[in-house]
Amino acid sequence: MKREFLIFLPTYNESGYIKTIINKIRFKYPEIDVLVINDGSTDDTKYIIDHIPEIYVINHTTNKGYGYSLIEGFKYAVKWQYRYLITIDGDLQHDPEEIKAFIRATSYTDADIISGSRLLHTTNKQLQDIPNIRYRINQRITRYINRLTNHSITDAFCGFKLYKVSALSDLNLTETGYGFPLQFWFEADRRGLGVKEIPVKLIYNDYSRNFKEKFDSALKRYKYYITIIQKELHAYEYHDYSSAS
Repeated sequence: MKREFLIFLPTYNESGYIKTIINKIRFKYPEIDVLVINDGSTDDTKYIIDHIPEIYVINHTTNKGYGYSLIEGFKYAVKWQYRYLITIDGDLQHDPEEIKAFIRATSYTDADIISGSRLLHTTNKQLQDIPNIRYRINQRITRYINRLTNHSITDAFCGFKLYKVSALSDLNLTETGYGFPLQFWFEADRRGLGVKEIPVKLIYNDYSRNFKEKFDSALKRYKYYITIIQKELHAYEYHDYSSAS
């Protein structure tokens, strides 16, 4: 019989952070299973995680995409019948200490998705820590998601989440790239999943980190996000999407 919670870290080239964050998780939550999916890292990530005991590891031989890893993690949690899945990034931009806030939230909300928000109850001074272009894109896309669905979220891109695994089994998720969260929000809306946001810390450890290759340009990244939104609207005949362009 599997345990109630699974903590899942989708990882790509995180050799500078991954051992520290896993050790923090294992120390704070020794009773919780940990899954790491290494998405074809070209640094020492694979070597590091392969030598950490008492975790589950899936290694991709090539980079398949952030969304691909998340979809695979969802399927893993469904297959092994966990009750809850917690996703946390492998770059220490999420504080493992806050995992307990997600676990605690299951006692007072029946939401299918408990989503972390770096922008909920955030002060203007704290907002200054966010790279300006990322903040502007995040907020514009978040407004589109809220306008075109029944969601009322404040941070569409935060990867720190808790999911009821039973709510994941029927989702039709195909987006393998960085834009996965956008398809996820539309699919969650179509399935009528309940969402509860909780505040999480706003952390930027490395301002030089980027989205790699073709998505490093803010304009290209924004157009990519809009393309995903338009695909979802076309596929499921949502509201007019002329404003999302």
